[in-house]
Amino acid sequence: MEPIENFVLRPNTFLTGHEIWSIAEPPRCLYAHGKRSALTLLQYLPERGLAVVGTREPQERTQAFLKSEIRKLSSSSLIILSGLARGIDAVAHEAALDAGLPTIAVIAAGLTLEYPKETFFLRKRILDDGGLIISEYPIGTPARRENFLQRNRMIAGWAKATWVVEAKQRSGSLNTARWARENNRTCITVPCFPENPLLKGNQILLDRDHALAYWGVHSLGAIWLDLAAAKK
Repeated sequence: MEPIENFVLRPNTFLTGHEIWSIAEPPRCLYAHGKRSALTLLQYLPERGLAVVGTREPQERTQAFLKSEIRKLSSSSLIILSGLARGIDAVAHEAALDAGLPTIAVIAAGLTLEYPKETFFLRKRILDDGGLIISEYPIGTPARRENFLQRNRMIAGWAKATWVVEAKQRSGSLNTARWARENNRTCITVPCFPENPLLKGNQILLDRDHALAYWGVHSLGAIWLDLAAAKK
């Protein structure tokens, strides 16, 4: 059985010249936890990366919708990226694993910090199933608020598209959407009934033309042509 290891990745020794090192405000080095074979996932980014982000307190129907949509991607070659937070992040990672898709968690603290506590078993599942947990912060770094906002640029920059599933008016997901624009990536979001406070962030992104509307997996055909004919 392939062991789970810690790796320190630097731009002059790992995937030199690759786009993971040329995002906005590129990291000086990366700390990665996973199987050595899982490091190959990084070479397929951002082309195969779909970032999935949203509120830490999603509606049940939003969670069910997200799981259903990711299940429809099971035959694709996409890699699901998120931040391992509770809520939409955790649902996205779990749904990816259930669909047999690889997933990468980009966290805002040192690798050994089990934050949040409720994702302990999800971390283990990600690693056991060939995914990665990655941070730009050294071992022992605590989870500071500014780290989360800075971390978001990696989630957005490593993905060809960022999907904001559910976001309130004040949401870190809007920060991730901003980083998507900074990195010249596509942003998509779920439309909602006007003035719905639980999805006010979604409406802001649509109103300002900062995101495309997500109507179903076929909507991703605007980014990945092979998904254009997916069942509606």
